[in-house]
Amino acid sequence: MKAPVEYKGIPRIRDFRYPYAYLRCINENRRDMNSLLRAMVDVRATFEEEKLKALGKGGRIDKERLVEGRKGLQLVRRSQQICTQLGLVSMLSGMASLTEEGRHVVERGLQDIDARAVLVRKFFQTYRVCRDIFFAIRSHVEGKVFLPLARSKKTFVKTASRCGITSDQWNFELVRDLSTELELLNWRPEASHGMRMHVVYLITNIVKLSELSRGLRSADRKGFAQTCVERFKRDLELDSAIPDPELRKRAEEHNYLDIVLKDDVIFLKSIEPTQDEVEDSLWREYLRMTDYRAMRPAFYSELRELVCEKVRISNRRFDDYLKPMISQPSKYETKVYAGGGALPYSPGVVMRKYLPPKTGTDEYITYIKLDREEA
Repeated sequence: MKAPVEYKGIPRIRDFRYPYAYLRCINENRRDMNSLLRAMVDVRATFEEEKLKALGKGGRIDKERLVEGRKGLQLVRRSQQICTQLGLVSMLSGMASLTEEGRHVVERGLQDIDARAVLVRKFFQTYRVCRDIFFAIRSHVEGKVFLPLARSKKTFVKTASRCGITSDQWNFELVRDLSTELELLNWRPEASHGMRMHVVYLITNIVKLSELSRGLRSADRKGFAQTCVERFKRDLELDSAIPDPELRKRAEEHNYLDIVLKDDVIFLKSIEPTQDEVEDSLWREYLRMTDYRAMRPAFYSELRELVCEKVRISNRRFDDYLKPMISQPSKYETKVYAGGGALPYSPGVVMRKYLPPKTGTDEYITYIKLDREEA
């Protein structure tokens, strides 16, 4: 099989919904620029409408101004570029057509686990900067880094280099945002000495095949990196060396995604806390937010950020854990009561990450109250 072409940088696309809209246009033979621009407008307008709804603001969205002029053309061009680089689209005589992988993603949709597996494989194979960032973060004892969130080229490069990250700020943010969407890592904002910073942490076990035979670097023989390797060996019940084909087969049986590179193989698997671990962390972080008083309202999105970091899960996974706790409180020790209303907003909030899930009445869950039955 031909090795994927590697690229140094990533096209400036922060949201896979734009490339996905581009793929759908190609699949439906809507290749003219007006159709492509309309697809970009629809993606942006949907987000802006949901954002206004969440903030309790009315008004109509002027769709034409969302991606007018140069901005719309850039979205189309960058979507085409990233789809081509990822091998989802091929170009022949200037005509775009879907590859087998591209058609698979379109037919399954972005939320499908197999479609996500295609994107994750392509993302890691195509962009070395992605692999470098992940293994740099993994090398830290807790598998997390503390970096500037505000745009500052010199400050970011200086801070990132101390964390072992050689990427510039743009490529780091692109890897961060797309990997957050693919549920490979997560992050939360945090102020420090008047600066806007953020904690970026892995929510995925990540192991190289070469590490199993040669061992970890001395700097990685502790903390999160060592935990990843030990968990991989424990999951696969590896007590001695086995042939690579057998190891990869066993890894697949244990839900590890294998990513074949030119000179190595990477294995990925989401960290999977138990319901009890999530529930206990939820209760502890809630009490900290409410000065240890039950049944006091706490903002859903803020509590979610704290719990996700503690148990190493994505925002969507957190929402999936909470939904049955809200709808069927009698089944759980920790009782969760949800309330709606307009979201609080402050400058600098990244709304596409901050938006909470909705109730059955199409209202956003703004806050929750917790109580607990003591044994």
